Amino acid sequence: MIKAKRVQDVREILRSSEFVRWYEQYDTVSAELRAVRLADPDILTHTILRAGEYEDLTHQAEATYASLDGSFETLSAFEQQRTITSGAWEALTSLEYRLANARQDASDLRTRLSAMKKESNANADALHIESELKVKEREVSDLAQKVAQGQEWFERETKLRDEMWKIVENAWSTTFRANMARIEYGFLGRRLRAAQERLAGGGQSDRTEDSMVAETEQARLEGELAELLRQAEEMYDCVAIAEFMYWPHQDDMRAALCVPLVGDMEFLNIQVNRLLVYKVERAKGLNFIEPLPQTSEDADAEADGVRLEGFFSGRPT
Repeated sequence: MIKAKRVQDVREILRSSEFVRWYEQYDTVSAELRAVRLADPDILTHTILRAGEYEDLTHQAEATYASLDGSFETLSAFEQQRTITSGAWEALTSLEYRLANARQDASDLRTRLSAMKKESNANADALHIESELKVKEREVSDLAQKVAQGQEWFERETKLRDEMWKIVENAWSTTFRANMARIEYGFLGRRLRAAQERLAGGGQSDRTEDSMVAETEQARLEGELAELLRQAEEMYDCVAIAEFMYWPHQDDMRAALCVPLVGDMEFLNIQVNRLLVYKVERAKGLNFIEPLPQTSEDADAEADGVRLEGFFSGRPT
């Protein structure tokens, strides 16, 4: 489940030993995949195909986002159920209060009746009190039954409310994921189209046995990378599409926090370095990234990122 985070929360995740171990695996597999792609004899064809795949994924994510964004039916149904549950709680509380009072009244009557029976001249009053006690005991029995029914009603409505809230959370998570995905896939597709243009000048090689081996190896590494991204989403309550991790911003409902897993110096509105925290508007995603004030740890990470991105610059990923 996706959970909103503050900037400090995300930075603590990035500094954790668990994340460091995860990222080492991600970085290793990513580097192997880049190397295989760069050495692919059929690199142009595969670059064109991957660009088309990302464009298809963009359209799919856009369709999912459009079907969910602005739809308030699920939230409206939850609010109705929440009102019903609150009504059940108020009714139960009122019944429990009445039952407690009735039980106290019955106890007082028993005490008075016991005292009267010790007096020889209080038979008439004792009979009257005894009659009142019987009425009160019937009231206690009736109220106890109603409280039990009210408790069942409240528990049933609470369970339904909680189930509906999970549906609301899932809908919000799906919407957030689709929105971040459609924009990141678009970014990846644009970058590959640019790589395609660069590669096209070198001509196209014939499909060979080596290219088929490279294709198989790429598929294996892509599978490993997808599994690592799935693990990240599960461990860190985030969205991890391909090269960025995202969280809803806890202090700004219109914003999200994102962390590049791979730096980019060319295709975004600013140069971004891996493993730094940036801010994006939910509506714009990677189309407009905002830097955040850095800590000393961020400055060290940025210096490392610049050196690594310089080493891998020019790759068609």
